[in-house]
Amino acid sequence: MLKKLIVFFSVAITLVVPFAIYFGIKYQLLTYVLALLIVVNLLRLTTFNFKNSKVKVLSKVSFFTVIILIVLAITQLVLKDLKLIYYYPVAVNFVFLSAFLISLFSKEAIITKFAKLIHPNLEQFEIDYTRNVTKAWCLFFVVNGLIALYTVLSHSIELWTLYNGLISYLAIGVFALIELLIRKIVKAKHGK
Repeated sequence: MLKKLIVFFSVAITLVVPFAIYFGIKYQLLTYVLALLIVVNLLRLTTFNFKNSKVKVLSKVSFFTVIILIVLAITQLVLKDLKLIYYYPVAVNFVFLSAFLISLFSKEAIITKFAKLIHPNLEQFEIDYTRNVTKAWCLFFVVNGLIALYTVLSHSIELWTLYNGLISYLAIGVFALIELLIRKIVKAKHGK
């Protein structure tokens, strides 16, 4: 139960990192915000179990994003460079892009692995489709990462917070919804 609580709490905090950073800067509490992020994510490191994970690559991606957040937060505290922590969303997009891209050169694309969790016996058109969806997500992570980088370079904490704390999540949701609609069309086309 404690592990689940730690995971829930750390994921919830990670999702609001841009807003936490914004309020930390605005109210001169950034040191405390970063310390909280470090502690919560160090606790989260104790919850990873790669052997029992159904999709090991997703566990590894989560692990790397936690490490990146901890390293950036510690470096930010030590060097007092406000810009370092802003690169977290850029780094997360890079990690996801890397995982999805690498999976295209392995036996199964990452979206194929996800699909097989629900439907273990995929037909060839479904395997081809999930491979194409993986490619589409790669493109999404490139665009999303570049926009996240632009928000860092814009020197506007408001723009950075708005995009990385809200718009990027909405974009993920819209992209997933569009993919779901396309999937239904593809399945109908193949009589499924």
